[in-house]
Amino acid sequence: MGAVFFGAVVLLLGSCADPVSAFVVPTSQARTTTPTGTVEGPRSSSILEMSPVPVTAEAILEMSSARFAFGLCFFGAVGIGSIGRELLPIVFKRYETTSSLESGSGTATKKNSNVANTNDEDLGIWGYPEKIYRNEVEKILNNPLKPMDIAKKYPIEQDKSAEERFVYTHMVKTVPSLGYDGFEKANKGANPIALRAVFDSFSNSIGGSNTVSPITAQRNMDSFLVFETKRTATVSGDLAKKLNGGKTTGITAFLILLVLLGVGDALAIFHLWKGWFPLWQGFSDMPSSLFDSDIGIAVLPSFFVGDVPSV
Repeated sequence: MGAVFFGAVVLLLGSCADPVSAFVVPTSQARTTTPTGTVEGPRSSSILEMSPVPVTAEAILEMSSARFAFGLCFFGAVGIGSIGRELLPIVFKRYETTSSLESGSGTATKKNSNVANTNDEDLGIWGYPEKIYRNEVEKILNNPLKPMDIAKKYPIEQDKSAEERFVYTHMVKTVPSLGYDGFEKANKGANPIALRAVFDSFSNSIGGSNTVSPITAQRNMDSFLVFETKRTATVSGDLAKKLNGGKTTGITAFLILLVLLGVGDALAIFHLWKGWFPLWQGFSDMPSSLFDSDIGIAVLPSFFVGDVPSV
């Protein structure tokens, strides 16, 4: 979150560095400056015969300011923004994996027709391909094998070279991680969708995690159960509250991330245009102007300005 916040600050500075509004794309009514310094009205693509180098002091200062702003925006959009871009395929992959889950036992159809039984109560957890019912979750949470026992019985397969490379010299006894594969093996016969939901509740990740601490998992499991007697326990409303609340927060943060990445890219492109192609009019009447033979992308190289002219 700190990197995303810093990236937002960088993008904000970049947008403020140019006195011209960064989000206003010139329309066909935009004015242009001729080589003599006079201001004309909108020019047609057929009469575009002008030097690519601005000559007025205001235009030169704007170009210099845009080049500085481009550096800030490029750093925010590519440097810090790369952290967010790496998250995109991970989130979509987890979403596809969760959406592909199926109960496989036909229990969902049976429960939809008979919800009178209290044990078949829908817990109201959203974000999964099928409804999740109370008895399915209770079967998983009441497993005699504790998360720590599962982590030891079904350890996560690791690369031997990685084990030799990461040696904790300051820790005599380490705690093994609880993997989803091991959790699945310890709960054979459980509904895969309910199993995924329970494991997702052990972390605050938007798409769930495949590795958690067994201590954290045990703490969450204890908070999700209400013991009516010493042997029987029912699921509390904390499970659905945590899952639904975590998904709401995660999706909101993900959407904000997408907006920040989009703003960063837009600002970088805008200042690149104003800094090195100040008199190019390819954005004047989008999208057709981009493919115009006189002012479109085809003539963009002819409008490149290498050095900022002296005022």
